[in-house]
Amino acid sequence: MNDSNAGVNTIPRLKVSSSLDWDYGPLSITTKYNYTKGWRQAAFADTNAYYLTTNTPQFQTGTLRKKTPDYYTFDLYGRYQINKNFSASASVVNLFNRTPPYDPGFTTTYFYDFSQFDVRGRLYRLSLTYKM
Repeated sequence: MNDSNAGVNTIPRLKVSSSLDWDYGPLSITTKYNYTKGWRQAAFADTNAYYLTTNTPQFQTGTLRKKTPDYYTFDLYGRYQINKNFSASASVVNLFNRTPPYDPGFTTTYFYDFSQFDVRGRLYRLSLTYKM
């Protein structure tokens, strides 16, 4: 099976997501693990020098890797049921603020594949819910 990037869009050979839930009375906690296997950059093997020129040093390394590294993130979710009508929840997505792998085919998104990864980094969410 070929795990190369054979076209404009990247389709990784393996993506895994698993979660673990814990409930104790009104408290509910979930941890989630997300994994994407790296892929070969075959579509850019004969790329021009533009992709290898460091235009934005904080995002580009100036090096075209033959394979992107494997990528993983952890998410954390929690909810507390205050009473039968009211609950509070919070989450942290991408808990360790991991940066997606460099992909020179995506020049308009700081060289990250936005179809596979969220480039915003760590994200916090808080919510209050009231049901009548």
